[in-house]
Amino acid sequence: MTAEKVADTYIVMNPWIAAFASALCFALMSLFVKMAITSGVKVLDLTFYRFAFGSIALGAYFLLRRRDFQVKSWKFSLLRAFTNIFAVSLFYYSFQYLDLGTANLLNLTYPIFISILAPLILREQTSAAKILAVLLSSIGVGILLIGKSDLTYQTGIWIGLACGLVSAITIMSLKQARKFDSPQVIVAILMTCGTAALAPFFSFEFPSHWPAVFWASFFALTGQLFITYSFRGLSAVQGSIASSARILMSYSLGILVLGDIFEWRFLISFALVMLAIYLAKKR
Repeated sequence: MTAEKVADTYIVMNPWIAAFASALCFALMSLFVKMAITSGVKVLDLTFYRFAFGSIALGAYFLLRRRDFQVKSWKFSLLRAFTNIFAVSLFYYSFQYLDLGTANLLNLTYPIFISILAPLILREQTSAAKILAVLLSSIGVGILLIGKSDLTYQTGIWIGLACGLVSAITIMSLKQARKFDSPQVIVAILMTCGTAALAPFFSFEFPSHWPAVFWASFFALTGQLFITYSFRGLSAVQGSIASSARILMSYSLGILVLGDIFEWRFLISFALVMLAIYLAKKR
């Protein structure tokens, strides 16, 4: 019995419910990441905790279920792992400069970058819809910068866009890795590589706000598991619609919990970027 079939044996859930559950988990992860960073936890320490938590949890899964850890394609799984480590680090760094909603919005621009990179790397054909998607997303990001001369904010925007770019490479390598290996194996490789790669940068200081660190790591892992399950039953367009809920959830949490300021420009930018993502994923 394959890993996917084993997962189906123990998990019975509507893919839409799983998709929105993942969006909520990632929104809560963002909240706790922001709280941890604000309290003084170092970004690389927080990133290390995320991967170490996942390594322990998935290690326990393989031991308790007595699943064989067989890797058929190390190349794509390792490429996915190390680009994801970089993307997560950039994502966490963006919280030092941006509110929850903006950081998540820029993180989810990866389909736009895929539409740019896919013809170059995967030899996929481009289209007028994808060109329009790039234009609309550029306008959406530009709206976020209007009247924002603060260098700190602009730095956060560029870090967020860099995160979207690296995430695009991560998704493309994941697409190739999934042709050979199960989600459990791919995520286990990611968590193990992340822990090992970030260990030399770990400060070994006990976090000043350890509950936020724990919950950020917990919701990161559960969100990853929910989204891995959901996308096996949803199309790319349906998945993007579900993912967009994460942006509004994060923006709302920022306003309600952290006191972020509501801005109409964010909603306009959100609408343009979501339309761009829809066009980018349209065949």
